[in-house]
Amino acid sequence: MNKPTQARRAPSRRRELAIARTRADIVTAAARALARSGLQAMSMQEIAEDVGFTAPALYAYFDSKEEILRELVRSLGRELEETFEPLPAAALPLREKLAQLLRRQLGWIDRRRDVFGAFFAMRMCGEQVMKPHERPEALGPLGYLGRLTRWVKRITAADGGAPGDADPAEMASVLMGITHGAVLRWIDGGRQGDLAAEIDRILDVFFHGFVGQRGGRMRRPTASPAAHARRRSV
Repeated sequence: MNKPTQARRAPSRRRELAIARTRADIVTAAARALARSGLQAMSMQEIAEDVGFTAPALYAYFDSKEEILRELVRSLGRELEETFEPLPAAALPLREKLAQLLRRQLGWIDRRRDVFGAFFAMRMCGEQVMKPHERPEALGPLGYLGRLTRWVKRITAADGGAPGDADPAEMASVLMGITHGAVLRWIDGGRQGDLAAEIDRILDVFFHGFVGQRGGRMRRPTASPAAHARRRSV
């Protein structure tokens, strides 16, 4: 008499956690490989060597290089979304509330500098890992702008509304544009220095524009700590 076929057991919680950690390690290795080699040259073999696997072993976790990169993009989307929470304390001045968000987001970009550099180079060459409609919403320009607008509405509502009856959507657009320009200059400059050092400069332009409040004269750019160090050494 044949024994009844037993249903395959679902992975245990410990096993699920181990699989999740391994997948995360593979995605991190793929990020390093992408930064080193670029989209076309990187291979499953390179990713496997970085994480200490054989190439065939990777297929137990991902079906292809493209699937690994799509998971990398999704993980970046989750990380970006996390930078919007928690909200700053309601009693803080608006400038400090914005500074807190910029410290989180520019610090995150700085930590991921190699990956962002690789994605920027791919974009310049017309390469893409995902089609625009497949990307996490916050990673697309309009999606990020919408998310930033909602954040600005929430923090200004705690103050009884935006200063001077400003439109939160317009505030978000201006802040995004100034910050995006700073990030592009940083990438084009070889990602040298601490990106968060640009926060004061970004907020000066956001609140006051290029023309300062004293006699209508042009505000001088805020020097980075590295620039101060160079001046002291002369």
